[in-house]
Amino acid sequence: MNVDPYIGVTGYVSSNEVRLSLECLKRADVNSRVLLMVGVLASSKTINGGTNRYAHRYPPVSRIAEIFTADPGAINLIHYATDDLGTLPTQLERMIQLGGANLHGFQINVCWPEPELLAPIKGMRVVLQLGSNALKLCAHNPANIAERLRRYRGYITDVLIDGSGGKGISMNAAELLPLTRSLVESFPDLGIGVAGGLSAVSIDLVQPLFDAGLRPSIDAEGQLRDPDDILNLHKTLGYLEAAVRLYR
Repeated sequence: MNVDPYIGVTGYVSSNEVRLSLECLKRADVNSRVLLMVGVLASSKTINGGTNRYAHRYPPVSRIAEIFTADPGAINLIHYATDDLGTLPTQLERMIQLGGANLHGFQINVCWPEPELLAPIKGMRVVLQLGSNALKLCAHNPANIAERLRRYRGYITDVLIDGSGGKGISMNAAELLPLTRSLVESFPDLGIGVAGGLSAVSIDLVQPLFDAGLRPSIDAEGQLRDPDDILNLHKTLGYLEAAVRLYR
């Protein structure tokens, strides 16, 4: 992969959460060149002032820019979902403005959007989420997934294999391993990431991928929340400390 891997946390709503996470990662990191992916959620509902059912995970879009940091150890991504694909380019152009000067790119949480719809963010770091529906449409077959991904050359920099979709459902590394290896071999310039149920106590879920010589990016969301669905800093910092050891 020609892009640096990252340890991701999705669902930040304040700059203080990001600051504490970066401090934690820097204390734990030992020359691993791994970035903190600062994931801020937005959608076609919140861009127009509406609310999402996961309200504690979505900040007001007017505050997104202040959450992102200029720290070189962070990669700042808006995780964007929409029910209105027809106007996705316009939505992305507006989100670029709302993201501010420290915005590095996007994660697109849409099932196989037409590549041309991503034109406004071409050249940024763009992660295409391969969620449960996207994987199902390809029958979870690596060859079928690779065939679809070839259409996105030049439009995306990474893919995130994520059957959980922020719900905290545990990944199955034995099933992910052949797909991850296939994508690394087929797309050597593409960043490959995985997600699903990760936290400090479940970081071993992803260990088989690292044991196989792969160094994917990882992301966590659902298992880092408290019972009120608020980001739990204790869980978040514990996850970062555990995750950085994978990259040493």
